Amino acid sequence: MWFRKETIPFLGKEHNVVMFVNCYSEQSIIPEQQQAYLCFKKNINRLTAEFEKEVYAYYQSVYEEYRDRLGGLADKYAPIIQNTDGLKDLVQPNSFSIEHTPGKRTINFCFSTKWDPEFDIGIRCVDEVITIVGTHADIL
Repeated sequence: MWFRKETIPFLGKEHNVVMFVNCYSEQSIIPEQQQAYLCFKKNINRLTAEFEKEVYAYYQSVYEEYRDRLGGLADKYAPIIQNTDGLKDLVQPNSFSIEHTPGKRTINFCFSTKWDPEFDIGIRCVDEVITIVGTHADIL
């Protein structure tokens, strides 16, 4: 595995994240991994706009459960929000990994969340299409 810093847009701001590229010992990055990175960079604005919508939809599906768990802290950690702008203080991208998946361009994105710092949010893209939105455990 090797890594480097990248910058991606999310919710109107540029975020520094860590990019990981998974490789097997003594092997080079496969062509699909190179293409995954190039296609992601080419489609970054469309994809990150889709991430924003998907993260908002995911939050809308779980926030009531977290509000119940958090009790008096609910407004701070799982507030009621009306649109993606409300996510700005709740979600931040922190890393993405380009997977070793021959025949596919697979990238897993990880986002830190204020309401669930243990499991956070993960998004998997295969061939520049979102295929999974869930926790980190769902995509890793």
